[in-house]
Amino acid sequence: MTIRRYGHPASRPSLRRRLLQAPALLVALLVLPAIAFVANAVDYTTAELTKADLQEALDAAAVTVLAEIDMKSDDEVRHSLVQQIEKRLYTEEDVKTLTVFIDRKSRRVTCRATVRVEATLAGLIGAEAVDVSAMTEKTALGQY
Repeated sequence: MTIRRYGHPASRPSLRRRLLQAPALLVALLVLPAIAFVANAVDYTTAELTKADLQEALDAAAVTVLAEIDMKSDDEVRHSLVQQIEKRLYTEEDVKTLTVFIDRKSRRVTCRATVRVEATLAGLIGAEAVDVSAMTEKTALGQY
């Protein structure tokens, strides 16, 4: 039976020595998580900006519709709200859900909307889209 001995510590195969001989592996191990992080950061920012735009569109549409609440039926108010949101921000296929509650007694309009935001860079790692929601509630104080 022969016993293998390594004379000098530098002659022993070690993980450090192998990794130093393969810098491409190190670069790949560090770059892939960085790309995934940046992709998620970009898509998260896009989703947050879309949510702010959706909130602004809902607020403006609710205020506009609230001014007309006495002159129109519930269906006409809902239709006007949908038109206002689509005109300000989205097309019909972008808005996933839109819920409108109209309380004529207290002169209140409540709107909830969900929009599907397509992933740009995160699509490379499997995420295709994100749903973003916003809600607003407006009340008229007095007669117009």
